[in-house]
Amino acid sequence: MSEEKSTVNIQALLNHSEKFLRSARMPIFEIDSGRICGFEMLIRGPGKFKNPEILFEEASEEGCLVAVDLASLHASIAAAQDIEPSQRVHVNLFAETILSTDLLSIFNEALGKEKLRSGQFCIEIIEMPNMPRPEDLLLRVQELQKSGLEFAIDDVGWGQSAVEFLVILEPELIKIDRRFVTGAHLNKELSRRYRRLVSIAKSLNCRIVAEGVDTEADRILAQDLAVHMGQGLLTGPLPD
Repeated sequence: MSEEKSTVNIQALLNHSEKFLRSARMPIFEIDSGRICGFEMLIRGPGKFKNPEILFEEASEEGCLVAVDLASLHASIAAAQDIEPSQRVHVNLFAETILSTDLLSIFNEALGKEKLRSGQFCIEIIEMPNMPRPEDLLLRVQELQKSGLEFAIDDVGWGQSAVEFLVILEPELIKIDRRFVTGAHLNKELSRRYRRLVSIAKSLNCRIVAEGVDTEADRILAQDLAVHMGQGLLTGPLPD
């Protein structure tokens, strides 16, 4: 690794985001068939910012979380341009970014340059320490849904506010946190909680993505629960 990349700070990263930010793909597959039906775009920065938790934590501390989030969005859209039209593109955004930004204009401008369409995209709402009320997000989410964008609530079951967000925002998808999925067939309590989350999702007519489907046994349990899609090590190692 070059010295420049190992010492880059948040402001330098923002000033040269096209140089320093890249997006890796993690497959999303159909539980029944194994067919790849989409990709989650995972942002990666230089040096310590290869870990997105460190990247966004420092961005928040420096008061530029939304700016880094939007730079990451642009990197993800650019990296997704050769994905098949039949496959979904999942991008992660913080609630603060959704509330404070004209995302529709950003998507329309970006997609005018890339071979993608708005109907391909699903926005995964990332939980953060000071989440807004779901009621405050509702109108913005509904506006974006009318344009063809879909929404998912990420890491359902682990965060404190996920179920409330599900009920009020009515997203198209939920993503069950990997802590409830990986190895659940070996743990009765884990399996019980997993089944409960699946039941909640079905009662809200949400499609379900199970994170952490790392083994064939994890896939079989997801299939038994009629989970629609999965992500995990079953399709290979995490993208670098």
